[in-house]
Amino acid sequence: MSFSSGLSEAERVALLNAMWEHSLFGMALVGEDGRFIRANKAFCDITEYTEWEIQQRTFQDITIPEDVQPDVQMAARVAAGEADSYDMVKHYLTKTRRIVRITLRVTAIRTDKGFEYFLSQIAPAQMAAPNASQLQVTSGVLALNWWRSNWAMISGWSAAIASGLAAAWAAFGGGR
Repeated sequence: MSFSSGLSEAERVALLNAMWEHSLFGMALVGEDGRFIRANKAFCDITEYTEWEIQQRTFQDITIPEDVQPDVQMAARVAAGEADSYDMVKHYLTKTRRIVRITLRVTAIRTDKGFEYFLSQIAPAQMAAPNASQLQVTSGVLALNWWRSNWAMISGWSAAIASGLAAAWAAFGGGR
């Protein structure tokens, strides 16, 4: 059964908009080049940028240098279809130049045309601080056992949100 089965198109769009705007977690749509397409209020609050300001940047621009390469490598694997998503702990540099440690989940949004963009979900790591024993490397991708065991419901939401956002994005002309 689908996340939104039994709902009209208008109800699905309203539900997705409410989930996007009122989420406790920061969420952003990100292009394959790393440029932010959209960001919700929680994402903007964490990074201290307005949505317009974040749209002028890439995730590489706001990621501390040591965290850029691992993130770019994992994003490339997801865009290539080698994985559907990845999790990592990384650090953003906020608008006021503070370093914020975050837990990140990136999910591919695919349509019948293939890869379209990424859905990035973030939470300040103090909300979700794993210790070293909770980290596991699997197939070269850093996975947080803590994230999966404590935030299992988000996995379902990620896929449902990604699917719904892809449909909503297409319904609104894909940003044209």
